[in-house]
Amino acid sequence: MARRRGTNFTTKGREIAGFTLIELLIVIVVLGVLAAIVIFSLGGVTAQAASAACNANAKTVAIAVTAYEAENGGAPASFSDLTQGSNPYLQAVPSSPYYSISLNDGSVMVAAPTTATPVNYSSANACAGADVGGSTPTSSTTTTPTSTTTTSTTTTTTTAPPSNGVVVTASDDNSSPYSGTDTLTFSNTSSVTSMTVTIRIVATTGVSYANLWNDFPGDVTESGATSGAVITYTYSLSGPLPANSNVYVAAQWTGSGTPHPVSGDSYSVISTSGAVTSTLSGNF
Repeated sequence: MARRRGTNFTTKGREIAGFTLIELLIVIVVLGVLAAIVIFSLGGVTAQAASAACNANAKTVAIAVTAYEAENGGAPASFSDLTQGSNPYLQAVPSSPYYSISLNDGSVMVAAPTTATPVNYSSANACAGADVGGSTPTSSTTTTPTSTTTTSTTTTTTTAPPSNGVVVTASDDNSSPYSGTDTLTFSNTSSVTSMTVTIRIVATTGVSYANLWNDFPGDVTESGATSGAVITYTYSLSGPLPANSNVYVAAQWTGSGTPHPVSGDSYSVISTSGAVTSTLSGNF
């Protein structure tokens, strides 16, 4: 008698062979292996996103701390110093289940994952240990409602905050060893509701503060101060800045005859347009 393969079903006089139990088990095992490969691959992508968001948010907080120090002559005591007021330096406190960002005497500290010992965000691979277990993060400090300090459910996982339609061009006029000017020119494709600009000039031999000016429309608060070996120029626009304004700010210094190299001079720009806060920085 011929051995039957599996269970036979009869349809209109014909026998149709079914699957054996072993064949079904093989199919289930194969599907399980494929599912595990897909989940493992997605886990790697999530890890990269968490690390990138950690780096971007820590840099945003560091720029806000620098702007606060330039205007107030000291480090912020807590995040409330950065988020409160009519023109806050920071729109919201960073929050994530994969890492935490804190302040310690003005230094930006990162714990990645949240159970790790906080280290300075400028340390090598400070955000490399961002924990990707659990659900995907749904918060970012770069996209927030303008009327509240809670984070939005919109996720920004780029390695840098969105450009916000603002483009910054840095230039300098330092041909004389007795005076010079560092200038930032702005172009914006969208209307900007607020902006804080900080220019830092290294006080090399004989260099000291001279003057600062801008051609922003509306109410602008300017200040210049020297702390240690750095001269800080700050411009705070309470807005609005219409689209395509093409404006500039300038920071002037005086010298004693020794040429001033501008390679150490730097700038940072924090602008808000709608619900998006952008941070840009660079050197002259």
